[in-house]
Amino acid sequence: MAVYTVHGGHAKQGNKYSGAVGFCSESVVDRAICAAVIKYLKAAGHTAYDCTVDSGISQGNIITQIKKKINSYKNVTCNISIHLNATTKSAADGKVKGSEVLVYSTTGEDALIANRVCLELKVLGFTNRGVKKRTDLGVLKGITNGGKNILVECFFCDDQDDYNLFNKVGVDAIGKAIAMGVLGKAIPTSTSNTAKYLHNGVDYSAVFDAEFYNKTYPDIKTAFKGDAQKSFQHFCTYGMKEGRQGSKEFNVLVYKERYSDLKAAFGQNLPAYYEHYCTFGKKEGRKAI
Repeated sequence: MAVYTVHGGHAKQGNKYSGAVGFCSESVVDRAICAAVIKYLKAAGHTAYDCTVDSGISQGNIITQIKKKINSYKNVTCNISIHLNATTKSAADGKVKGSEVLVYSTTGEDALIANRVCLELKVLGFTNRGVKKRTDLGVLKGITNGGKNILVECFFCDDQDDYNLFNKVGVDAIGKAIAMGVLGKAIPTSTSNTAKYLHNGVDYSAVFDAEFYNKTYPDIKTAFKGDAQKSFQHFCTYGMKEGRQGSKEFNVLVYKERYSDLKAAFGQNLPAYYEHYCTFGKKEGRKAI
């Protein structure tokens, strides 16, 4: 069993120094990806610590806090920093700018790990921008816990094509790809997962109940004759985009208007609100009715 640290870069959305904002907010998405990476590292039998920091008096202070957390753990195998890239906001042109992984040196094991992560993200459709040397980044130097250090720029948050691909593959798949790249091996899907409503690796049971959906929308009941899985497929393909309510516990329009941090991150991308609630919102005690 190995030990890993993972953190989302920058401060929490809504605080100063919260990172890039484009079609989505870096500080929201990187935390979601961070949680997915940790989940899959643990699923593979390892220990993983979240070293994310939510606030600081400066960007340098945030990095100092992150490094303090990272260095508090010993005998670490790898320290993983999760970020989103940004340049100039770009409309869709059919070209995905893609992913890159930054390391302090391109000649050591850090670079081998970084290359594997790039290749796993490429499988998802992100252009492989390669492994790049950076000696000026605080989280890639001054680490004393024995681990290798990588900084993953998952995709460009201000590029429409990247953002579209991100929405297509989902947070869970990106987190799993990074974890597999770090480990250098596949992470088998658990056969014990009893989730009833799975879509792109996310359990939507918190926002979908087939009986409620069919009762609320007669057109769905007529079309699918009450079939739960066919109703769920409609919900995933069309219902969430239309803002339909799949459960008495979750109204996407209420959720969207209640939380300004989510509205800033997801805008009019309604499916993202459903996924956030299932992945994080419910655990955080957020309300959507």
